[in-house]
Amino acid sequence: MRLLLIKCLALVCISCASWATAATNIAMMDKVAVLIYPQSGIASGLQRSAQTRLENILLDNGLTVLDQDKANELKDVWKQLEDPGFLITAESFVENAGQYDVDGLLVLYLTADSANGLANTFTATAQADLRFVGADAKVKATTTSPMGAPGNPASDGVTAAAAVVNAVQRAVDIAASSVGLEVVDFAKPRSINFSLEPSDVTTTVRFGKPREQLTKDEIALASLKDETWLKESATCSVKALSGSVAAVAGYIRDTDLGRQPQRLYGSVVHVLALDEKKELNAFETASVSKRAQGEYGTSQVLDCDFIYNWRYLAAVTGNYLFLWDIERGQELAKISIPDAPKKASLLYKRIGDQDVLLIGYKKDVIGVYSIVRSREDASQ
Repeated sequence: MRLLLIKCLALVCISCASWATAATNIAMMDKVAVLIYPQSGIASGLQRSAQTRLENILLDNGLTVLDQDKANELKDVWKQLEDPGFLITAESFVENAGQYDVDGLLVLYLTADSANGLANTFTATAQADLRFVGADAKVKATTTSPMGAPGNPASDGVTAAAAVVNAVQRAVDIAASSVGLEVVDFAKPRSINFSLEPSDVTTTVRFGKPREQLTKDEIALASLKDETWLKESATCSVKALSGSVAAVAGYIRDTDLGRQPQRLYGSVVHVLALDEKKELNAFETASVSKRAQGEYGTSQVLDCDFIYNWRYLAAVTGNYLFLWDIERGQELAKISIPDAPKKASLLYKRIGDQDVLLIGYKKDVIGVYSIVRSREDASQ
């Protein structure tokens, strides 16, 4: 046991020492060169933006930066750096970078991509592979996590340029921080606000057979309530096209044993990561309470559907239509619906230039709602 404790303490000390060395190397540096290597076509157009962002971070950390013209000369001289797998030695550093009077390199391999988003907006992702290299060839390296995942959302924008610039800045900030640089003001994920509006779009879409539900084992991943007087049962479920994310709607029944015993009802939509076998998030669609004034339909979730593979999720109850962003874990829009249906199906469609949610009963469409940018975003 004593020997094991000594080994553990030694490992902790080694770990601390490695971080201390990285910090010391940065503190001892005076002048560094920033070299950007785009790894995709879109990233090529963002090279100057990434370089400027990285240079500003270095300046905030008290370091002098080699001017961009000379940095480009260094890239021409040291062609091997184009290969992310190239091994830098102290000898190759002196041979190639010595004439530029720098004592460090910040080499960034950048990937970026963009795609069409909801309501004629754009969404973008970026990933940074960053190496901080000293003249002694000691390297502090990091690769940022892929964007477009729960907890690490893509960047949205009214234009593709706005979305991708924000994604690149975020990737650069995260990478710089990971190699020991202080980032004064982290770029935050740019987002777009959406709303739901009744639509006059005409469609000939007919609702077909109900979609396939999840298996019992998959539904069991949802944290459905199961207490003596508080029960939750699954009313519907849906799996995203990727097959890795799913949603289960739960209908909650609570028995209030007060002076006048009564049943209270509510509903929740549980979002599941099937590969990881866990619940990612839960969105309340109706609080467990008496029916509010003006609510005549059931609080039960009647159906739900994913939009754009898995990022967005919509659901309909007897009173409301909902839209959520799974990456950000937030509600985007909610609108009351008429007629208080007891049964309904939900379907997402792209009709013309509009993103539309269709509510159906049997095979007929009984409600059409467009997903639009909120008015507060209209001037962006």
